[in-house]
Amino acid sequence: MFHLNDGLSARAVFFPNATWLCREFHAIATPEPGQKMGFGGAIMHGLYSWNSTCLEIVRALGGSDPANIKEYQARFASPVKPGDKLITHVWKTGEKKGDFEEIRFVTQVAGGKICLSNGRALVKTIGPAKSRL
Repeated sequence: MFHLNDGLSARAVFFPNATWLCREFHAIATPEPGQKMGFGGAIMHGLYSWNSTCLEIVRALGGSDPANIKEYQARFASPVKPGDKLITHVWKTGEKKGDFEEIRFVTQVAGGKICLSNGRALVKTIGPAKSRL
């Protein structure tokens, strides 16, 4: 097992009725309805943790090339609040399908609950991208 990052911080800027930024029109992304629905305030859209985890996997293992990820799946397990730090744990299974290797992963809120569970991806593992400097 290894960690992909030192933690991503979930960031959000709230504007009245401006959840159109990610084409998310559900009120849960704003503080007041999120409070009424029992989340203690606003929560991040699940696609934030989904996409940021995929991005970090591609950066760390696939050389930052999106062509190096073939499959990607995970289960949404718990909400993420703005400002939460996300940590991803990755295991290589050793199974290969051609040039692609299967990995398993979970993403959790630092010191708290897992927000993405049962993660699985097929990645062409070439390591992180080399610096262009």
